[in-house]
Amino acid sequence: MAPPNRRVNRSTPRRRPKVAGANRPAVDRVVDNGEDAPTPSVLLRKPDKKSEPAPSPARTLRDWRLTAILAGAALVLGVFALVAYFRPGADVTNEAFVDNPATEQVKAAAANAIVTLAQYKYDKIDDWRNAGSQVFTDKMKDEFNKTADATKDFAVQSHTSTTARVDDVGVTALDGDRAEVIVFVAVSVDRDGVAVESRQGPQVVRMEKVGDKWLLAEVVPN
Repeated sequence: MAPPNRRVNRSTPRRRPKVAGANRPAVDRVVDNGEDAPTPSVLLRKPDKKSEPAPSPARTLRDWRLTAILAGAALVLGVFALVAYFRPGADVTNEAFVDNPATEQVKAAAANAIVTLAQYKYDKIDDWRNAGSQVFTDKMKDEFNKTADATKDFAVQSHTSTTARVDDVGVTALDGDRAEVIVFVAVSVDRDGVAVESRQGPQVVRMEKVGDKWLLAEVVPN
């Protein structure tokens, strides 16, 4: 007599629940094996290093859109936020929107000053220091000189150079001999011609007119 049929419990693969983003490809991580080049401490301060995934193109685009929106708001509202910086008790007039020649002068001077501050060649480091004295106010020269020696020593010993590029400039406020400017700048670092690091983003700077020349007076911390 044949044995009765028995039901056999067969294990079947479970369907994994869908999780948003689970099927997205892994994001490459950026690893910096070299020592940070001493970009002048007043410019493009870098957050503490952490092992974080590199931003996706979509996230980067969103970030830049947000930056553009904030920059646009600053262009409209910046004059009110800058009352404390301009002459106390005086009526602030934002000439950036009506005096185009003056605005263009400020933009050109700010772009040149930022590049001068952030860009150097290790084998021509003294030229960098001399150039800075031509585009900074006396107060800014003092700030610059606080880190210039350390930057020079590091650059010469490690054969490190930097290249700075200004992508865009906007004047948020202009009143007589004072102005505030947003500079979108990118800084690349190389050692013996090999690229090791790059940074980019908006940087707010303040300019003062001394005689007939606009000079860099302050780099506002990010």
